[in-house]
Amino acid sequence: MTAIHPPRPDEVPERRGHHRVRGAKLDLEESWEVFRQPDGSLVWRVDQKGIERGREVRRLGHAIVRDGHVERLQVHQRTPAGLHRQTYTFYDDGALLTDNRVPGRHVLSLEPDTLVVTPFVSLPLRPRGEGSQPVLWVHVTKQGLLTHAIAKVIWEDAGQESTTGPIPGPCERWHLSDPWGVRHTLWLTAQGLVVRWEHPDWQATLTGLHE
Repeated sequence: MTAIHPPRPDEVPERRGHHRVRGAKLDLEESWEVFRQPDGSLVWRVDQKGIERGREVRRLGHAIVRDGHVERLQVHQRTPAGLHRQTYTFYDDGALLTDNRVPGRHVLSLEPDTLVVTPFVSLPLRPRGEGSQPVLWVHVTKQGLLTHAIAKVIWEDAGQESTTGPIPGPCERWHLSDPWGVRHTLWLTAQGLVVRWEHPDWQATLTGLHE
């Protein structure tokens, strides 16, 4: 797989996997790897490619995750419209955003314990419990450009449910209402790995895992 920043010699591989995302308007393959750095933080790399809204897309992600919180997120996306790059650097009360299509740096005000959701399905998601949670939702516009929404999501605990595939056995099942009022259903491991993610327009499935 291609990475924004290749692994350094002092990084230790933890796991790697593969998700398939399919729907009426998209068919994506997502390969990802997780490495541990000497300071204990995790480096998450992802390579996603396929068809989205009738366009070929190649999307690379790079994130630093510490104690379940994203400290830095980079997204590089190439479509027929060209290259679009965004970098989010997170602090206790906000984030700094740089975008190659928008001059300058932009400060985003965020609440503590803000959930980070990206165009990738392999970045771990950990709800803090039932109810409302602030979210920074990085997504793609209908024109194929990266953007974000700062809002709230609603989590509903739907109990445990057994799954098959690379992780057979019980998973946590959650319903999620996103900033646009769309209801998702997610099957997560205790560590927040997405085993299955159902949206009204698509479904993502974990198809491979190696630890």
